[in-house]
Amino acid sequence: MAADFDRRCNQLARLLIEHGVGPGVSVVLALGGSGESVLAYRAVALVGADVVPVDPRLPRAAIIDRISRSRADLGLTLAEFSAPLPGSVHWIELDNPDVIAEWSQEWPGPLTVRDRSGALWARSMNELRHTGA
Repeated sequence: MAADFDRRCNQLARLLIEHGVGPGVSVVLALGGSGESVLAYRAVALVGADVVPVDPRLPRAAIIDRISRSRADLGLTLAEFSAPLPGSVHWIELDNPDVIAEWSQEWPGPLTVRDRSGALWARSMNELRHTGA
């Protein structure tokens, strides 16, 4: 089971890299409390990007404000949460059959330094938190 989780994290990380995600890039996670959120956090960490957690159940204005402050261009979500999410971000629905087929293809193994767009440092991944005004 742990090996399957690791494989899925690496596959999602590779999909993120294909979308230009790497150190210094922010990725919105609008996944509620789903099991996919754990997978997504790990995949984003593997590529060294910043996590922007957004509760998709918040009012639309709050979601838009949070995302605009982050300047993220890419987000991960589920179909059930996609309705209130702004179009200013390219959303990847992790439960979309086409997306599942894309990131569930043959697994070439764990990510290596050659796969990433930049070096990872202890400070490479941040969780960007909203602190209000």
